[in-house]
Amino acid sequence: MYHGNMKYHSTRNRTDFVSGPEAIIAGLAPDGGLYVPERLPAVDWRALPVTYRELVRHILGLFFPEFSQSALMRIVAGYDKFASNEIVQIQEFDDYAFLELYHGPTASFKDMALSLLPGLLRESYLLTGRDKSAFIMVATSGDTGSAALEGFAGQEGTEIMVLYPDGGVSEIQQLQMEAVRDNNAHVFAIAGNFDDAQRAVKQAFVSADIRHLAANRRKDLSSANSINIGRLVPQIVYYFYAYQRLAATGRIDEGALLDVSVPTGNFGDILAAIYAKAMGLPLGNIICASNTNKVLTDFFATGRYDSRREFAKTLSPSMDILVSSNLERYLHLLCGGDSELITDCYRSLAETGYFVWPLDFPSDLRSKHKTDPETTGLIRDAFDKYKYLIDPHTAVAYGAAELATNYCLIVSTASPYKFSDAVLAALESSDVGGDAATRTVTEPADLSTEAPAMMAETTELTAKLERLEKLADTAAPRSISSKLRDFEITPTILALEDILPMIRQCVGNSPAK
Repeated sequence: MYHGNMKYHSTRNRTDFVSGPEAIIAGLAPDGGLYVPERLPAVDWRALPVTYRELVRHILGLFFPEFSQSALMRIVAGYDKFASNEIVQIQEFDDYAFLELYHGPTASFKDMALSLLPGLLRESYLLTGRDKSAFIMVATSGDTGSAALEGFAGQEGTEIMVLYPDGGVSEIQQLQMEAVRDNNAHVFAIAGNFDDAQRAVKQAFVSADIRHLAANRRKDLSSANSINIGRLVPQIVYYFYAYQRLAATGRIDEGALLDVSVPTGNFGDILAAIYAKAMGLPLGNIICASNTNKVLTDFFATGRYDSRREFAKTLSPSMDILVSSNLERYLHLLCGGDSELITDCYRSLAETGYFVWPLDFPSDLRSKHKTDPETTGLIRDAFDKYKYLIDPHTAVAYGAAELATNYCLIVSTASPYKFSDAVLAALESSDVGGDAATRTVTEPADLSTEAPAMMAETTELTAKLERLEKLADTAAPRSISSKLRDFEITPTILALEDILPMIRQCVGNSPAK
């Protein structure tokens, strides 16, 4: 039962309300929709705290007023794992600024929210008095899995299960995930893509059989993906912080519009910017940057969301997604909360693979996609022009920033050292194979449930990082270099039809202690 003053409901139902802590624990609504706040709080950005931790506590308190200040301080202590007290860093140039969100323990922007989610979940359990453990399911295209494992592995009262696409993540991303050996962590590669993993997680949430089994084992099914509102809200904070800093340095005038270019696949990071603008932050154009899997670019151009297309493995794998979950929250906002329209659209998507959106999109939402050869050129261009190293995802946003009409903030989502192959190829002008760099896959090549053991080629990987350090005259973050060691990886690869049975098996294990 709800006891606070901020209610949450499903995008597909406006009558059943829960509290913020209950929404965090649940992850996904029972009807398959995503939890959204009944309203977005209005904010005067000039009156906000100026330090990042204080700003986080303030924004979290607006969305989750049930948490006391002492609880919020415990939650924000999740940032103690960051190597620097400067949680977010901004690199300013004459025409663009880069918002560096990768200074956390796994060197990606996912650390910004997933460092806080364990605390949010823990405090939610304390507040609701639930005597259960949390079974956290994660579908990942690379960064979410490693960041979620960093936060939840070894944590009392939780289990975490991570599904990632075999061959669809970088070497370092796989090393970060497969190196986890805690008893409460289950890591599986799947013979498919991210959308297959995400679909299985959503199916598990609404499976009567799995939910009944979880209840018998006294486990709550939850998620660390951005379908969880506890993942999304912390991402709003860094847009307010960036605006404050750019205004303070004189890069933009106070109250002037700031454009943002965001590389996105699952639409969570860009939705946080859209929410920030709706709350009162003076943002101008919000640019949706996509790679070859340009389902979002096509959707905003035509109004037709069609996932029935070839899936491409690209140089920016965290964006290799054809079904963008958080788009549902945006469309819910756009249509004024018409849950029937949302339900109809997403029923059509589930049954036919597409839907047609009947409303216009605002003119300040812009979109652009970049191919792999373009991405390679953009990495090289940023280095030639600014002597600044960017990863492939940031490069896509850098290219899409050509749509900006105001000073533009480019969201930099991962350390370039997490994608050393692509960055080295760009800087050394290696032959990356042109269009061949984008490998088109129509169906998994191998559905075997067994994979041979392989020794992580960390010596070769270390050599690549050292080569990149010398070439760019920069240093790889310790969050990457300190974790490179030789160990044997034996990934368990699940065929698509085996994913739900494996989830069922893991849920049926003894509760986390």
